[in-house]
Amino acid sequence: MFSDLKLKIKQFNASQNYLARKILLVSLALVFTFLFVIMISESVYFKQYIKLDAAILKAKLNKTEIDLNQLSPAYALQKVYYTLASLILVALTIGFIFNLVILIFLFTNKYNGDKYFRFLYYSTSISFILLFFLISLQPEKTYITDRRVEVMDGMSITINEKILVNEISYKWFWVALALAFLGLILSIVAKTKLGYLKNSIFLARKIDDTNSLKQKIREIEEGRVASN
Repeated sequence: MFSDLKLKIKQFNASQNYLARKILLVSLALVFTFLFVIMISESVYFKQYIKLDAAILKAKLNKTEIDLNQLSPAYALQKVYYTLASLILVALTIGFIFNLVILIFLFTNKYNGDKYFRFLYYSTSISFILLFFLISLQPEKTYITDRRVEVMDGMSITINEKILVNEISYKWFWVALALAFLGLILSIVAKTKLGYLKNSIFLARKIDDTNSLKQKIREIEEGRVASN
């Protein structure tokens, strides 16, 4: 019974022109697109956040020049942030290109793209890992220390109070992390979906090789007959 079920599944796959793989890879292309949008928009947001951080700190401290490395956690981490964000965008670009190449081959019925899937695995895996590190390095909230003097029992006491100035949101990076994981799953599942190709370049090459071999055998046989 189990073998009959496996046979039916194989027959169903063979009757499909890699339809399931096409659908999954189109979905993966959308995932890559959403990730691009999130990464670019969040990078713009990060830059704007640093500017806002600086403006608020200057206003609160009533100073025109401040040391942002000391006062703004986001400013101190901006090099790390942009390095990781750039690497993620590179990985996504590579993955998107190979995903597009596979789709072109599939829709032209020339090749199923099997040898390119490893690039999809690498790009989605690397993006997921780098996004995890990016979230782990989320800048802390920006505080300033407000000093006030209070008199208690005839004694002056200086109290240092931390006041929250600004806070960055990383909620969209959590969405991106989930999408990167979804992309990895889609690429793995898509590889398992089979079908047939009408214009397979590899099948055509094998047919040409077979015809060439037949021609050589025929020439050898004709040569033997002629020598006899």
